[in-house]
Parts: sequence; C-alpha cells; structure tokens
Amino acid sequence: MAWGSFTQWSFNMFQPGGIVPYPPAEHTFAYVVKTNVTDADPVILLTSDGGDASPIPSGGGELAVQSSSLLTSVILTINPAATLPLGAPYQGYHALWMDYDVAGSERNLFWGQFYLDPSIQP
Repeated sequence: MAWGSFTQWSFNMFQPGGIVPYPPAEHTFAYVVKTNVTDADPVILLTSDGGDASPIPSGGGELAVQSSSLLTSVILTINPAATLPLGAPYQGYHALWMDYDVAGSERNLFWGQFYLDPSIQP
C-alpha cells in the first residue's frame, strides 16, 4: 500500500457453501501489523471491540463489522496516521484475526507480508 494513504479493505464473510452470510454476533476481530513476527508490540493494531487500547497508533483507523440478511463484512480502514510514522519503504507482517481475545478459539483469517511503498505526499 502507499505510505501515508487512506486505505479501506472489505472482507466479506459467508458460511460454508458461500451463500448465507456468516453471523458476526459475539465475534471480535483484530488487524495487527508487526515489524517482526516475534515482536511483542504491534506497530498497528485495530480491533472491532476497542480492546487492547485500539487503535494503535491513535487515529490509525478502525475495524468495523457490518451485517445484513445478504452480507456480512469486516471493513478495515487504515488512516495516514497509521503509516506515516513507519516511513517508507517499510516491510513487516500483517494478519486479520477473529475471536482474537478468546484463548483457544482464535482464528487467523489472513496473514502475509505488509509493504509500504514510498509515495509523494501532497
């Protein structure tokens, strides 16, 4: 993603079979970015329930859950305040978790490398 940009991703969730929306009730979600996978503290942390002093950094974005009879979405919004302090180029790791705060029930929904490309700021 571009360093210092506003970015929004939507993750649509369905029950097995891909037709019926996944019921989000009583589930919590967390998006985390760390420089190294073994780091204790994240450089970006956004949770759907405001847990763990989310957001990190302050003003860094939000993780919202929207649900209807047709679609359940987890919407990740990353504000410039989250990426500007990291500088660019930046390389780290990111993941989206469901039930991150329930020991033994955590589910990793996606993971991988996180890149910030240099971009000219207006």
